[in-house]
Amino acid sequence: MEEFMKAPASESCRLIGFDQAEVITGIVPGQYILVVSGEKPYLNMEVRLVPRIYVQQPDYWEIEVVGCLAGIGLPATAPYHVWLPLDGILGTQGVEVVGATRSERFDVPPESPYIESQVHEAGDVPPEERTPNSGDDAGAEPDAERAAADLEGIDFEGIGPEAAIAAAAAQWRVAKCLLALRDQVNRRAPRRSKASDGTIGDPAHMSRDSDHNAWVRDGAVGVVTALDITNDPARGCDAGAIVEAIRISRDARIKYLIWNRRIASSSSIGGRLPWTWRTYTGTNPHDKHCHISVQSEKPLYDSVTSWRI
Repeated sequence: MEEFMKAPASESCRLIGFDQAEVITGIVPGQYILVVSGEKPYLNMEVRLVPRIYVQQPDYWEIEVVGCLAGIGLPATAPYHVWLPLDGILGTQGVEVVGATRSERFDVPPESPYIESQVHEAGDVPPEERTPNSGDDAGAEPDAERAAADLEGIDFEGIGPEAAIAAAAAQWRVAKCLLALRDQVNRRAPRRSKASDGTIGDPAHMSRDSDHNAWVRDGAVGVVTALDITNDPARGCDAGAIVEAIRISRDARIKYLIWNRRIASSSSIGGRLPWTWRTYTGTNPHDKHCHISVQSEKPLYDSVTSWRI
């Protein structure tokens, strides 16, 4: 009887549905990770990704999305987010995610998304690229001493945005990694609001240190290394969840993240450890959008590897 009482509780497991699935690259070259998310029907249900067993390698290795209950289930829906390294469980072409109502195949390695970063002339500022967020990222880098000798003496507040950009760079574009991130977010939440989206800054940004300025140089072209994403959780775009997922992943492309009066940097700032949240004291609280700034090295800012969001 004592041995019976020590035995683990019996489990009931079954296939459950999933909303999103993607294969991302790991930190180690050649490593791939399957990430699946959705809603589980019970609050205390544990969701697992369970590979099927094969005698020989299939074209697509099937991986089941399984929900397990130990004991009585609490009938309340709750989001889940699970992942599985694909080491040793890859088919000749990839993997197939199998849920209760549908399945989805993924080629592994995944094809790199084709991201084109359009080069704009100084006078060409598409409305969808101009950030509407005043005071965005002000004071984010307290120790920054960005050289801008060619901009000295220019009254940015007294000129239009096209002239301000022309003063900084004859041509400009957006970092490819940020376009890849925005594309991922758009595919996940196609109906989301973009009211606070943007990349290139206005004259107020040009008058101070900001990654919304095209001050990083790729030859003669200025590169914008910041992106704002609108918070719209009702339509599938939770800005807080996005930046927290990126912070946890410690993506090498990141310089800093700002969301809801907090900032996290990939380097040590003011004695604080890298990747830890600290209070953001800039004028914009970032409670309607999140801000993502990336590094100024081309192999990083133009990397289109999938983001872990």
